[in-house]
Amino acid sequence: MFTLTIDTLVEPPATRAVERALGIVHAVAARATPARLSDIAREAEVSKSTAHRLLRTLVARRFVARVGADYSLGDRLFELTEDQTDLDDLRQTLMPFLVELRERTGGAVGVAVCRNGRMVHSYPLHDGTSSARVADAIGRLFGGEAVQGRRDGDTDVAAPVYGPGNQLVAGIWVTGPRGVVDPAVAAAEVARVARLASAHLVRRAEPG
Repeated sequence: MFTLTIDTLVEPPATRAVERALGIVHAVAARATPARLSDIAREAEVSKSTAHRLLRTLVARRFVARVGADYSLGDRLFELTEDQTDLDDLRQTLMPFLVELRERTGGAVGVAVCRNGRMVHSYPLHDGTSSARVADAIGRLFGGEAVQGRRDGDTDVAAPVYGPGNQLVAGIWVTGPRGVVDPAVAAAEVARVARLASAHLVRRAEPG
């Protein structure tokens, strides 16, 4: 005999919260570039206030990361699906190139780790977070060319770094006020350093 209970009519609140949180993660993951709150809420089919509340928890748990006013996947998801040793090795390998880039441009620099043709997470050389303009530039790396940010007032440049098999593994970026970081110099240096880093990664992978 079938008994109708309240549980068969109403989904438990905890289940709804989990489904909404997963929907938000999926909405963030579906974009190659950081997503706006309004876009996340629309794609997850929740209100902006609900999206904002759940995003605060996801950011605190590092499943989602803030990029300026927008959101991207956090490094916790990356840690769960990738070998952290590989991540640390890539960052350490690229560090000398970032230091050189900073010295030659005077701007803030960093590296964005890429997996399967999309940015996973962006790591500044020093403490802090990359601006939304840098994230926008990094997100457009996947055409394979160095790109510049779209907003006036700052210099924001990113370039792709390739590993063995011409696989996109990272992007390096530099940002800073136009009065401090010359756009032409930054674009040339980022492209040059990215080529050197790519060649270095390929050589490291060669046998012997």
